[in-house]
Amino acid sequence: MMVDHTNLQGGIDAIDTNGNGELYWEEGNIDTDPFFTDPGNNDFSLEPNSPCINAGTAFLFWAGNIIVDFSENEYSGITPDMGAFEYEGTNSVEPVDPIPSDFVLKPAYPNPFNPITTIVYDVPYETQVTLTVYDLRGRIVIDLVNDNTQAGTHRIVWNGTNNDGQPMPSGMYFCQLKSEGFVETRKLILLK
Repeated sequence: MMVDHTNLQGGIDAIDTNGNGELYWEEGNIDTDPFFTDPGNNDFSLEPNSPCINAGTAFLFWAGNIIVDFSENEYSGITPDMGAFEYEGTNSVEPVDPIPSDFVLKPAYPNPFNPITTIVYDVPYETQVTLTVYDLRGRIVIDLVNDNTQAGTHRIVWNGTNNDGQPMPSGMYFCQLKSEGFVETRKLILLK
């Protein structure tokens, strides 16, 4: 079982697997008071100071071999909130992601991963972008992005398959972002 982006009271110690498998405690978990409005009366909406606001992972769907973000109108804010309800706020303005000033390929998460990893990259202006995964020998495994891309922060999820949809073996891979004189590469480790 892989647990990430949760607010679980007691953290990893609160999970009882009954010895039925391994538990992977991934990134983004919160073990603090979620600041529900009135849980005693079953009001589990979030208070404005909740650490769960914008702490979830984006809704995802399959597009061929790749998992991509669902429409941003499915949640409020930068990313979904952890929990049952999205924080709507009162007389507040949702923060807007600033346009990045540089190209950046951020560290994938989780990494090592099994079965999926999320790759985040910044694009400072609309331009042609390629995001490609290579094996240790430098052969293309999968082309995740090869398109004209809008300015902003982008997320894409790789499920460890190649361009033909075949699962790749455990090992080290390299994810490379390229655009107009910019190249950045990050290591990915697939564990099965």
